[in-house]
Amino acid sequence: MSVPQALDRLPGRLTGWAVDRYLTPASVSGISLALGLCAAAWFSAGTTLDGVNGALALCASYLASCAARRLAGADVGAMVAGTASAGAGALAEVCETASELAAYAGLAVGGYEAHLPGTWELAVAATILLAVRRTLVACRRPVPAGRTSWGRALRWVLTCPPGGRIALIAVTAPFWGARVTLLALLEWGIVATCYALAGRGPYRVVPAGAQAPQPSPAPVAGGPVPSETADPAGGADPAAPPPTVLSGITFAAPARPREPEVRAVADPQALATLMACRDDGSLAVRLGQLVRGEFVPLPPAVAGLAATCFLAWLGMRNLPGVLLLTPLVVMLLAAFGSTHPHDGRLDWLTPAVLLAGQMVYLATVGFSFRIPASVTFGVCALTALRYVELATSVRPRAWHPPDTRLGWEGRMLVAGLGAILGIPTVGYLVLAAYLAMLVCGGAAASYAEARAAERR
Repeated sequence: MSVPQALDRLPGRLTGWAVDRYLTPASVSGISLALGLCAAAWFSAGTTLDGVNGALALCASYLASCAARRLAGADVGAMVAGTASAGAGALAEVCETASELAAYAGLAVGGYEAHLPGTWELAVAATILLAVRRTLVACRRPVPAGRTSWGRALRWVLTCPPGGRIALIAVTAPFWGARVTLLALLEWGIVATCYALAGRGPYRVVPAGAQAPQPSPAPVAGGPVPSETADPAGGADPAAPPPTVLSGITFAAPARPREPEVRAVADPQALATLMACRDDGSLAVRLGQLVRGEFVPLPPAVAGLAATCFLAWLGMRNLPGVLLLTPLVVMLLAAFGSTHPHDGRLDWLTPAVLLAGQMVYLATVGFSFRIPASVTFGVCALTALRYVELATSVRPRAWHPPDTRLGWEGRMLVAGLGAILGIPTVGYLVLAAYLAMLVCGGAAASYAEARAAERR
């Protein structure tokens, strides 16, 4: 038996072990999270021995997460609304992501203790890439696996799967330290995010209405032919060929059939997930209702992200007063597209762009105003968990108003107002508590659904 085959069989054996002991998927997910927190605690020590212990605990956490998904009987990427085990699969996904983010925090603490520069900034950047990539994958069309072993291996490298990230941490953290590990995660994450951007949206093209071609007219002697090729408004069709005249008899060329109009539509479940991943608050929804869905969503979101990145490069701390809210004002233009059907070719990118702008803003304000790095990382990590919960939760096959009044625009407003008023740390602590409440509420709903499925 080869090493890859042995590694592939480990989750199956762990699943059988859990079944023999009557463990539920929710229980195994809890075990996975506990092991991930233990790994983070070991990584925070910063020594080689503790790094080895942390790597082993993190690998065990990932295996437990795989076993939880197998027990749930549902792959989160292929969930269908109404499946009995969808809640357990979503809970396993959230616990797995929380374990990985806890490992990032542990590596950052270990690097800080070892006097390595920039470990918290690298951990935040890796968290932003992870959240944006997961949102892109949730909103796009599933990518089929490669047909050959080389194709599958290339896709594995380009997608940066959870198992690959865990293996990278386990190999590099004990021997090369936290900074090298976080840099490797960041570089691999950039490649995988670019690959995700090259995907296709969850749309299919359907005809909006096709017109049957008109029959060819009969020849008419000595006179003009009626204009069957004219358009409904009475003008001649410019695409129609000219009539042919032979010996005084005029023959009309057959009319060319019109190309049927097509339009892009998304599956209702995919559209519900896409709209939920926008995470619009009450303000964004009301602005979208003002224009009745006529405002395109993507260009304003890209403009807001560009403004946020530009101001982050200049330095947020150098901006006076209300200019700190400039990125929010620009990104609020994207709020007018909150009720748009998102049926454009690239509209599926909008949730990820909004998330990127939001998290870059939170990270920049946090580091610029000397908010404790752990608090800044905590807000970004909880935001990432919030979007993972939105992407994996089962919801009706239709768009519905947001379940929170404080969406992406509200969180940016709280962060900016806290910095303007001189209490940025207080604002971030409030945001962290609010996001923790949302994440715990979503996890509790998934747990309740999983328990209800077990009783059935």
